[in-house]
Amino acid sequence: MWKRPFFVLQLRLNTAEEHARIGFTVTKRQGNAVIRNRIKRRLREAVRLGLPDVVQPGCDYVFIGRKSVGDLPLSQLQDEMVESVRRLHHKVEKGT
Repeated sequence: MWKRPFFVLQLRLNTAEEHARIGFTVTKRQGNAVIRNRIKRRLREAVRLGLPDVVQPGCDYVFIGRKSVGDLPLSQLQDEMVESVRRLHHKVEKGT
């Protein structure tokens, strides 16, 4: 698990799959359905634009969005996501 101010990223190795799977969730605590859907759309778009080269096959990723995602420029959100995926992979490889 990798916690950021804008989202939490969870990683699970899944050797049964040949490709990476990415999921998104936002709790009701973050706001009503309109706000939660906006957060998920922004997360999906940032993943579509910035993560194809970073995710690894055989891994499941879950992004848990936070309300502050709405205030962040998309390019900065992409950078945060890429850095989080890289750091989480490094953490898993180290075994901590």
